[in-house]
Amino acid sequence: MLKKMLTLAVLFSATTSMAVEVTCQFTEPFVTVKYDIEKKQMQVAAEYFENIPVIENLDLKMVSFDRFDVVDASGSTSLQIIPDGKGSDGMSDRVFPYSAVLTLPNLNVKDLHLEGPLHGGCETELRRATEN
Repeated sequence: MLKKMLTLAVLFSATTSMAVEVTCQFTEPFVTVKYDIEKKQMQVAAEYFENIPVIENLDLKMVSFDRFDVVDASGSTSLQIIPDGKGSDGMSDRVFPYSAVLTLPNLNVKDLHLEGPLHGGCETELRRATEN
């Protein structure tokens, strides 16, 4: 437990010299999410979609030692990050250090077809996905 707490403290603390960005991969549909902890913004890229707006003013909230949520000012969760070492993009043999659940409740992209949450995997510059 202490090791997990120390790892989380190092991974999710943004410093002035290096911003921490969490990159998450999802499939069906193919979606990539980049959350910049220092800038408090999320960029969503999806197959066949252009000009998806950057989502701003998002905070990283520690829900428990086992989960972080990316939330907006109203408290709505857009992304859950779980440091379990079992994340998967659903297509490759890569194992991500974080599992993720993407909901994007306030993103108005009708054709993205997010019917329910997407499950995927996340990595940072400090902790990369590995080949299984």
